[in-house]
This record gives sequence, structure tokens and C-alpha cells, in this order.
Amino acid sequence: MKHNMTGIIIQARMSSTRLPGKVLKKLARRTVLWHVVERCTHSKEADKIIIATSTDKSDDAISNFCASRHIPVFRGSLHNVLKRYYTCAKKFGITTIVRITSDCPLIDPHIIDAAIRLHRKSRADYVGNNLHRIFPRGLDVEVFSSNILTQAMRSARDNYAKEHVTPYIIQHGKTRAYTVPPAYRGNFRLTLDEPNDYTLLKFIYNKFYKSPRIIDAAQVIGYLKKHPKIAKMNSAVAQKNTAAIAVLGGALAKDKQTGTWRTSTLQDKGDKFGVQNDRLRVIAASYLAKKYPNDVIIVSGGKGQLKNVPQAPTLAHVIKHELMRQGIAEGRIIEEDKSGTTYEQLLELKNIMTKLELKKVKIVSNQWHLPRIRAIIIHRSELNKMSKISHLALIPAEKILLQINRKKWQPIIKEAHSSARMKTRIRLEQKGIRDIKAGSYKFTPLPERYGRKTVDE
Repeated sequence: MKHNMTGIIIQARMSSTRLPGKVLKKLARRTVLWHVVERCTHSKEADKIIIATSTDKSDDAISNFCASRHIPVFRGSLHNVLKRYYTCAKKFGITTIVRITSDCPLIDPHIIDAAIRLHRKSRADYVGNNLHRIFPRGLDVEVFSSNILTQAMRSARDNYAKEHVTPYIIQHGKTRAYTVPPAYRGNFRLTLDEPNDYTLLKFIYNKFYKSPRIIDAAQVIGYLKKHPKIAKMNSAVAQKNTAAIAVLGGALAKDKQTGTWRTSTLQDKGDKFGVQNDRLRVIAASYLAKKYPNDVIIVSGGKGQLKNVPQAPTLAHVIKHELMRQGIAEGRIIEEDKSGTTYEQLLELKNIMTKLELKKVKIVSNQWHLPRIRAIIIHRSELNKMSKISHLALIPAEKILLQINRKKWQPIIKEAHSSARMKTRIRLEQKGIRDIKAGSYKFTPLPERYGRKTVDE
């Protein structure tokens, strides 16, 4: 057995919720899975290709497909895909794992090889082109070591990490982003999730596929750039994201020099409750967004205390554009601009969680704000079931910034929390928590759209 083996593991299942059996649908008289395997065989850096499917009866068809074509297959857990990858890699002696999904019939061997080479050269635990998404969905390649996979297998606890394989690895390992060449860049969908995706892929295969040569993905991207009407065949399909980062806005300030609205900072006077410092939330959220490139970003907040200022924008609008200036793609960001208070933000977030079927939500706010958020969720009957809809993680912005650059942020955060204005804010937050627990928290009429009668100020 080769001491260092690089293996492409293609995860496949028949039980897709949006397009069941999609991997065995036909493109140019061959199945989608056949094309994915065929394209991977053109990799010059990979030593082995394996299909990793589940032991569920529905996936017998995939196992039979592999057996009839002498393709190595491994069967493991249906839902714990992390365990499936770990056990598969261990069984076949793979030390460098290339993760490919079976719904990508235009996966490109050149990109696969470039990512493998970068992984070897950089000595990173993980290399992925999705850390810097400037390419179409369907060309995703992730490369990681068996050591970090073993660590993830032993330490990952939540279901999201187990289902999606690499979240723990990206969070805890040394990562390196692979930036695809210009010819492969574009905002298109070359993956198979829904019927409209299948329509476009059938068109592409009918036009470009000439057996035995595989389709040049860069050529397809160039064609779609010149023919936007063709690209629109599936442009309305929303990428299904099961995890989100929610940024709860607090206050805006008008820049004295430029006259533009921005999120509040420690230098601002603050409102009657003390200083806010939303800017920390934005910086922390942008870091998390880059750390978790597949997460959707929810920015929350209406005008709040600026509701009587006609020219004032919403908190959500300002936070969205500040995140975009931090390099976060506009298409990842969802604006929730109706809420006026923390309680309303949580109600709106609950609705979004339900609508998008989110399985994991990271709520980002300031350290002083999160205890009251937790108290509202626990003590309000209409919110205390949020954790049953999705796994919730309350993340202090300050903690993230200290992880990014402790030397820079520690003195800033220490000075902020020792200021009189911040002490006022924290004191009132603590009183609010006591009142929530005691049932004496002050409420005001709730807008009719919520169908209830009270909301916090």
C-alpha cells in the first residue's frame, strides 16, 4: 500500500429532498454519477476514487451501479457523513482526502489537481476553493488530511458538523484558500439540486459533450457569460443553506465627516441606555462568514430609535453594506429590516429559521447583550422553542476579535468595558435580565404583524 495516498471520496445518496434520485438521472445517456466519476479520473494527482454512500436501502441502487462498473464503493452512516468519510478513508488507507459531492457533473479535474498541490505545498490541514467563493456552484473542491479528519471525528459534537463533514475542520484546523483562475469565475449554478438545474445541465451536455472527451468547465462558464438568457434557466434556484450567522443590530450613528450612516462605535455618545458599539459585531460576523463560507448571513434591524428620521436607513441595510465592504458577497446576505427591538429581532429570526429550515444558527452580538438575548429566548414562550427548530450558538463579538488579533483588540475591549458609558449599558442590561426572570419586564404594544400584544423596549 502506498504510504501517502491521495483519494477522491465522492459522497452520494438517493434520498435528496429536493430532487430524489438525482445522481442517477441521465445527462447525454450517462448518469450524473458516471460523469462525476469520469471527470475525477482525469485528475493526475489523485491515486484513488471511491464512492461513499450509505447503508440505507434506498442507496442499494448506487452500490449496484458501482459494482457493475467496478468502481470502489464504501457504505456507511446515512446522516453522519463525517463518520462515513472517516471510516472510508481509514479502510482504504487514504492520508489526503479530496471531498467531492455527486451532484456536480461539471467538477473540474484541473481545479482538483491545483487544490491537491496547494494542500501539499502549504502543509495546511484544509484547502478549499469555497473559502473564497468567486466561482459557480458545482466546482467545489475540499482537500484535507486524515489527521484533521480524525480530530473532527473524535471532537465534533453537533449534528451539523457530522452531516456536512468539514465545519469542524475549517473552524479548528489550519486552512488555506485556493483561488480559482479567472476563466473559472462567475456567479452561475453548475450543480444539481432542483429540476431547473437539471434543465440547464441537460442543455449544457447536449451542446458540449463529445464522448470520450469531457466537457471543459471553463468553456461552459465563458458561454454562460455571453448568453445570460441560458444562465437564467436556473438562476432563480436558491442554494439550500442549513446554517446561518445572525447579526443583531443595535444602533446607527451619522459620521460627522462624511455625513453617511454607519454602525455605532465606542467613540459615539450612545443612546439613553448607554453605548452600543455595533461595529464589533460587523467585524466579528465578517470573520465568521469567511470561516464558514457556506453559511447564509442574516442581518437584523429596522430603524429602531431612528424611526422618526425620514432619511435614516435601516440597521440591516447599513450592516449589509459594511459586511460587503469586508468582502462578503451580497448574495449570501438576507436583510431583516422590520424589527425595532431585540425581542422583535428574535421573532423575525425564528420565522426565517423556520422558513429556511436552518439547522444551526450562530447569533452574533456584544458580550453585554447576549445574556439578555438568552433570557428572552428562555422566558418567552413563543421563543423558547427556537432551539428545537435549530441548534443555537450565542457568540460574543469580543471573543471572536480576541481570537483574530488579541494584541490589537484586548486593550480596546478592556478600555471599552471600563468606561462609564459601557458600565451604564451593562447595569441596565443586568436589570433587564432580572425583570425578565421576575416577569416584570417593561413591554410596549407589539406591531400587528406579530399577532401579539407586547414587546420589549
